[in-house]
Amino acid sequence: MEYTESDKKKLAKKVKEGYELVEIVVDKKSRYAILQKNEQYVAVKLSKAKEK
Repeated sequence: MEYTESDKKKLAKKVKEGYELVEIVVDKKSRYAILQKNEQYVAVKLSKAKEK
């Protein structure tokens, strides 16, 4: 799976806030990163998945 620079920046920001990446969810073309911190979960919308 490829990440754009904006995806990397979004994920890096959350990691600096203390969140851990749990998984990447792909729903049709939309992608979301699920992160966890102290039993709180957040979803970060990533760029659209490219079709092959």
